[in-house]
Amino acid sequence: MIYLNLKDRLKRTDATYRDLVSKVDELEEKMKLDFSSANQTHKELSKKLAAAKKELKKSNSLYQKLDQELNRARRDVKNYVHTLRPELDEMPKQIYYWKYEECLNSLADDPGLIERMRHAAESEETLHKSFPAAFQDIGVLVEKRKQTQIQLKSNEEYCLLKKQIAEAKRGVEDYLFSQEPKLAELSDGRMAVIRAKK
Repeated sequence: MIYLNLKDRLKRTDATYRDLVSKVDELEEKMKLDFSSANQTHKELSKKLAAAKKELKKSNSLYQKLDQELNRARRDVKNYVHTLRPELDEMPKQIYYWKYEECLNSLADDPGLIERMRHAAESEETLHKSFPAAFQDIGVLVEKRKQTQIQLKSNEEYCLLKKQIAEAKRGVEDYLFSQEPKLAELSDGRMAVIRAKK
């Protein structure tokens, strides 16, 4: 809490701190621009996929058609389960979803459900195969990012920029510690615990 309060106070009142933080932000932005394939966060990768799907949904008629077919197939599964288990219609949302999953499991051998689930799975597979770029596995993208980072370890510009970012972050941390010595003590204790676990 000390850390957050100090950062908040310094951000509002201390020009030196703001300059140090600004330098870190500039360097990180440069890293993202110059080496974007190695520096996208999980969230950014997910957003990129979501944006691709959204754009396809808006502008690609084949995507729209296949997406509608998939949604229809999923609705068909849901309606079929509701037909066999009408009590689901009256359930509050907080218990509906797990009860619905329970019903799916209990109806696993039902031929009507099996057929509808197969159709939904085929519809989903067709959509994914038709637009593989929009349905990439996020885990695969993260792994590609890691491989790119490994390859860039031999790139001097990349290494220099990483070093500059680390130094700039250390500068921010040192400044925070100079403003609040108790923070340095807490950090030393935390680092001792981390080293002990290694």
